[in-house]
Amino acid sequence: MPFFKEEFEADTIASNIPTPMLNNYFHNLLYAGRKDGEGYANNTIKVRKCFPALAYSLGVSQGLLKNNPFTDLKIDWKDEFVKKEKRMEDKYLTDDEYQTILTDFLKARSGHPPAPDIRDLLVWMYETGMRIGEAVALQVSNIIVKDGKYYAQVTGTIEVHSENGHVV
Repeated sequence: MPFFKEEFEADTIASNIPTPMLNNYFHNLLYAGRKDGEGYANNTIKVRKCFPALAYSLGVSQGLLKNNPFTDLKIDWKDEFVKKEKRMEDKYLTDDEYQTILTDFLKARSGHPPAPDIRDLLVWMYETGMRIGEAVALQVSNIIVKDGKYYAQVTGTIEVHSENGHVV
């Protein structure tokens, strides 16, 4: 709980910390808490709130404290939709990037032959949204034909583990 103790005076008594003080503390962390002036993410604040809230709860249950100021805490959470949306945008290839990758797998490169099978796998993943482990774990029984349309049913994934630098 060092981050929590740093924000309060050394002689602050736990039973004297009111809910409004905690509201202000968490609000400041959310909106301007870091050294660069940016606030912390909602999840970071949830983690930082967890331990002291549990400590207060334990203090109340053991009769060491009369009340838990975390009970009535009202945190004005940030709307992180734009941040999440931006993060999602960063995970997708542009059409030009996609075409460049596909073209590269049809060319011979520094002693390696063209790799049209890898290209086909990449097309499959791109068009279905599957991850690599899901795509390579597909079996014939996972392809379903219904009303003349083909569907791929994801029922598992392949996990790659490394032991001593070797893939197993």
